[in-house]
Amino acid sequence: LRNEEIDLIPIFRDPTHDYAFFKFDPSKLTHTPLTEIKMNPDAALSMAKVLVMGNNAGEKLTYVESTLARTDRTLDSPIGYNTFFISATDITVPGASGGPVLNDKGEAVGMTCCGITKTNSS
Repeated sequence: LRNEEIDLIPIFRDPTHDYAFFKFDPSKLTHTPLTEIKMNPDAALSMAKVLVMGNNAGEKLTYVESTLARTDRTLDSPIGYNTFFISATDITVPGASGGPVLNDKGEAVGMTCCGITKTNSS
């Protein structure tokens, strides 16, 4: 990380699941190469080792090593509508929402959102 900062333009926000999408001008990056993160939600398997990426507690970038505990979670509430949930063994903190959950191949198997505080998983 080279502590490079650029302006972001919000294009979508989901306050229910606590994430947002932004766009930016890639030509404004002068020191940081762009790398595609491939999405592979089918690779979200119980007991898989993952990295949960985010901006925990306002840090520039943080990651938590974790293990996917369950991949069949559902919620009987409006927050669970049209969403599948995966629980992990380690707890994330505010700021991780919207960050990718990466498997050992660097593929995004999920995205951190809407933690459940009455459990020991995130």
